Amino acid sequence: MPGYRKALSLILIIAAICLFFSCKKDGEIFIGLVGPLTGSGEAYGKSMYRGVSMYIDEINANGGIDGNRVVLLTKDDQNNKELARTKAEEFASENQVSAVIGHYYSSCCIEAQPIYKNAGIPSITPGATNVMVTKGSPWMFRVTFNDDFQGKFLAYYTRQVFQHENVIIIHDRDAYGSGLRYSFVAEAKRLNLNITKTYSFDNQNPDYSFIGKELKRLKTDIIFLAVHAPEGAELVNLLRDSGVTLPILGPDSLGRATFAKELNDTSDLYVGSPFIFDIGGKEAQVFREKYIKLYSEEPDWVDIFSYDAAMVVIEAIKAVGTDREAIKDFLLSRDSIANSILTASGLTYFDENGDCSKSISLGEFERGKLISYHLQLQTPTSFLTEPEIERALRDVKMFKIGSLYLFLTHVIYTGMDIIELQNFDQKESSFDLDFYLWFRWKGEIDPTNFEFINGSAFFVEKVKESFENGLRYICFRIKGNFRGEFPMQKYPFDSQTLRVRLKHKDLPIENLVYVVDVRGIEKEGREVEISDWEFRKSFQFSDILKTITSLGDPWLLGKKASVSYSIYNLAVEIKRMPLPFLIKFLIPLVIVVVISHLVFYIHPDEFEARCGIGITGILSAIAFHITQGETLPQVGYVITVDKFFILSYTMIFFTLLETVIVSRYFKADQLKKAKKIDRAFRYTFLPFFIIVAALLIVFTL
Repeated sequence: MPGYRKALSLILIIAAICLFFSCKKDGEIFIGLVGPLTGSGEAYGKSMYRGVSMYIDEINANGGIDGNRVVLLTKDDQNNKELARTKAEEFASENQVSAVIGHYYSSCCIEAQPIYKNAGIPSITPGATNVMVTKGSPWMFRVTFNDDFQGKFLAYYTRQVFQHENVIIIHDRDAYGSGLRYSFVAEAKRLNLNITKTYSFDNQNPDYSFIGKELKRLKTDIIFLAVHAPEGAELVNLLRDSGVTLPILGPDSLGRATFAKELNDTSDLYVGSPFIFDIGGKEAQVFREKYIKLYSEEPDWVDIFSYDAAMVVIEAIKAVGTDREAIKDFLLSRDSIANSILTASGLTYFDENGDCSKSISLGEFERGKLISYHLQLQTPTSFLTEPEIERALRDVKMFKIGSLYLFLTHVIYTGMDIIELQNFDQKESSFDLDFYLWFRWKGEIDPTNFEFINGSAFFVEKVKESFENGLRYICFRIKGNFRGEFPMQKYPFDSQTLRVRLKHKDLPIENLVYVVDVRGIEKEGREVEISDWEFRKSFQFSDILKTITSLGDPWLLGKKASVSYSIYNLAVEIKRMPLPFLIKFLIPLVIVVVISHLVFYIHPDEFEARCGIGITGILSAIAFHITQGETLPQVGYVITVDKFFILSYTMIFFTLLETVIVSRYFKADQLKKAKKIDRAFRYTFLPFFIIVAALLIVFTL
C-alpha cells in the first residue's frame, strides 16, 4: 500500500497547486461610470449601467484582464451639468480610475471636458452628440455620431426621402437641442426646405403653451423635435391630444423602446437612431439575446453603445495597460476600418477629434418596437466609378450630404421559421432543412430574386402572398441541402452552428438590405430534434458579403474594387450529447486500457503473456481508431478524440516498456525489485490515465 499512498499524495499536491493558481488574483483595475442614475433621465443611466456592467461581468467571469478583476465605480450626475462637473472633479481627485465612461447629456460632457483633460483621464460617452463634446480635448471620445451630421441627415431625409417642403422646429435651448437645430436649419436652407416656424423652451422649466391654436393654424408638412426623451414624450402626447396629426420626426434621443412606452400614439412618428437591432449583425443579435436573458426586456441603442464603450476601454487596457495616456493614444490610433475594434454594434474607430464614424438609421415604432423604416440612407460599401455616381445621383438613387454620398436603400423585413432539420452529416459537411421564408416590403423592388450562397433548394412552394396599402408580403416553404464548415477540434465534445445564408442574386447592399423581421418573429428559436445532438438555440441576423473584384470594368482596373451584398442568416446551434459518446467511444477505449493494466498482476516470468496483452491492446486501439476515423471528415489537425487515442497508445506502450524492464530484473535474479516496480505501476497506472483523460476533457470544455 505505500505505493498507493504516494500516488494519492502526489495527486492531492497537484490538485492543490492547480486550485491555488486558479484562485489567485493579482489586483484590481478601476473604470468609472457617470450618468443620470437618478432623476428625470434615470432610464438613460439605467441603460448605461446595464450595458457597461454586463461587459465587465463577462470579462471578470473569464479571469479579468491578466488576472486583474475589473471594478466599476459609479457616480450620479442626474443629467445636471453643475453636478456633472462635481462628479468629474471627484474622479480626478480620487485618482483611481483608468478611464471614465460617461456622461450622457452633451451639456454634462462639455462641462466635465476640461476637468478630464487637465487630470489626463480618457473619457468616452455612449450618447452625447453635440459637436463641442470632443472638440478641444484629445481625452474625450464618443461611440456615436455627432449632431452636425445628425441634423443635416434628418433635414435631408425630410426633404429628399419624405419629400416634404415645410417643417416646424421645436427645440430645447440646451447644447443638444440648439446644436441639432443649427445643423438642421443650415442644411434645410441648402435644400430649399422652408422653416415654417421655430419654437424653443428650457428643459429646466419647460413652457409648451405654443401648442394650441397657433401651431394648428400653421400650414406645414412635418414637425421636427430637437429635444431629449422626457420632453419629447410630453410634446408628442400634447401634440396628438390637441389634434395635431402631422408626421413627427425626432433625433436619436427618442429612438428608444422606453420612449414609446410613454406615448399614447406612435403613428407617423419617425426617429433617427444610432442603432436599430433588426439591421444589426451577429454580434448585435448575440448581445440582444444575452441582454434579454439577464434583464427580461428588449435592449435599445443606449444599452448596446454603453456595452461597446466598455469594450473599447477594456480593449485599450488589454493592449497597453492602465496608463491613462497610453489608453488615450491607443484609442486615437484606432482611426480607420483597417484597425478598428469589432464591437457589438459593428466596427468602432475614431477620427482626429475622437468622434466615431457611425451611420444613422431611420426608425418607426410599431407595437412598441423600434424597427427600420422601409427606406434608409446608407453609405456605400463598394467602390463606385464616376459614371456610376453621376447615374445614381441623376436617378435619385443616391444623395450627397456635404462630402458624404448616401444611397437610398430598400429595407426588406425577412424571417425564417424552421419546420424540420434532417440528415446532418459532418463527414459530408451538409444538412437538410425544411423551413418557411417570408419577406415584407414597400416599393418597386423584387427581394424574391434570391439565392442561397451555402446550398440549394430542391423544393420551393409559394404558400401565401398579399398586397395592401403599399405593403407587399410573400411567404415560401423551402426544402434544401446546405453546406457548412464544422470544426472538429473538440470532437466528441463539440458544438456546431448550422447556417442558412441568403443573398439577392443581383442587387448590392446599396440598393437592398435584408433585416430581421422583429415583428413577424414573435418567438425565435423553435426547438428542432436531431439524433445524438442537443438543440441549444437558433437566431437570425444580417451581415455583409464583400467580393473583391473589378469584373473587368476599365474604370476599376488597378483599384481596390469590391461589391457588397446584404446577407440574411439563420443560425442553429447544437451540442453533441455526451451519453452516446460514452457508450460508443470512451467505454470501449477504457476497457482496452484497463485490460492492458492487467499485465502488472502477472508474474514477471510470464514475459510472452504480458507482451501479448500489451500488443493486443495496441492493435485493438489502432483498429478502434481507424473505425472512428471512417465516420469523420478528413481534417488536417489533431482533434480531441485523437488525443485520447494518443494517450491510450502511450499508456499501453508503457505496459510493454515496464514488462521489458521487469523481465530483465527477473532474469538478473532481482525478483523483489521486479515486483516492487510492478506494484508501483499497478497503483499509479490507472489514476494517471484518469487524471490526464479528465484534464483533456476539462480543457476541451
